[in-house]
Amino acid sequence: MVGQGSDVEQSSVTARCWHSSLRVGLAATVCGLIMQLAGCASEEIRPITREEALIHIRLVDKIDYKPGMQALGMSRCANGVCVVEILRDRYPYCLDHEIRHVFEGDWHAGHESTESC
Repeated sequence: MVGQGSDVEQSSVTARCWHSSLRVGLAATVCGLIMQLAGCASEEIRPITREEALIHIRLVDKIDYKPGMQALGMSRCANGVCVVEILRDRYPYCLDHEIRHVFEGDWHAGHESTESC
């Protein structure tokens, strides 16, 4: 009987940990969405240039950009496939910015921007 009690106790501990992790993950997701919605309300709405894309996201230590300039993130798209590179230490802060490039194109053409990054 002692062995059965231990199994039940272990299952209970595992279930509590799983539920706790689920609550923390759910709370983080909801909080992130609320923050994004609040930020989006004040931003200019830009036209969408792409309706669908297959996106490959890479966390990197260095992005080859223009000589003498440092990029925090970069998106390149061709034929509906996009590669997004984000500096490892800027993740997840630049994710929004680069995903917007996937769907909105070069929305800050002519000037470098770290908006939402």
